[in-house]
Amino acid sequence: MDLQVNIFSELFSKITRGNFRGDFSNAKPIYLLSIIDLIQVKQDNRFLLSDKILNGLYLDNLNQFDKSCKTALINPYFHLDSEPFYELIWKSDERPETNSHTPSAKYLRDNLAYAKLDDDLWELLQVQENRDYLKQVIINRYLKE
Repeated sequence: MDLQVNIFSELFSKITRGNFRGDFSNAKPIYLLSIIDLIQVKQDNRFLLSDKILNGLYLDNLNQFDKSCKTALINPYFHLDSEPFYELIWKSDERPETNSHTPSAKYLRDNLAYAKLDDDLWELLQVQENRDYLKQVIINRYLKE
């Protein structure tokens, strides 16, 4: 199990972040923290954009770690799909034309079923110590001043 923790730790340390004029966004790392926080009460590996608890955790984490980040949940929810440990599950073969721009909330509601974590990561995160460790990896890499 330690090998898997190390693999995901490395992947979490290499998250591709948005960059505006040299200022990197922390929306994806903060969203990932929110997912990890939600896992404590989550029964399945399905994350809905409309989940009010997830949205609340995301806003709380934004407030705690990066008050200057004003990115709505829809952006990291959609764009984290560029990482190998997170996947968007579509209702059909319908996809947005490009991944560089976030589709509208309506488009996602109509066409996206849910998002999910890699199954091995999901299992790993069922253990509190693993959640704590991987959260600390994210905080140390992206959110420490």
